[in-house]
Amino acid sequence: MSTALNPIVLVEVTSDSSEDYDPSIEEYIVVAHRERRITVHHRRPGQAEDWSATVGVRGGSVEIHSLGTIFDDRRGLPRAR
Repeated sequence: MSTALNPIVLVEVTSDSSEDYDPSIEEYIVVAHRERRITVHHRRPGQAEDWSATVGVRGGSVEIHSLGTIFDDRRGLPRAR
C-alpha cells in the first residue's frame, strides 16, 4: 500500500451538474501527528471566500460542522452536538 506524503493540495473534480456552483467542500480538517491538535477549516455554504479556522488542542474541543459533531479531547471521542 502506498501513502501520499506531505500533500499540498486538495482537488475537487466537478461534474456536469455541479460545475456551475461553488465547490461543495465546506470543511477540511488537519490532524497533527506530533501533538494533540486538530485544525478545522470551515467555509460557510455558498460563501466561497468566507473561511474560518478553529483549533482544538489537548484537553479542548472543536466543532466539526460537516459531521454534526464536536471532537472533545477530554472524552477522546467525537460526540453529537
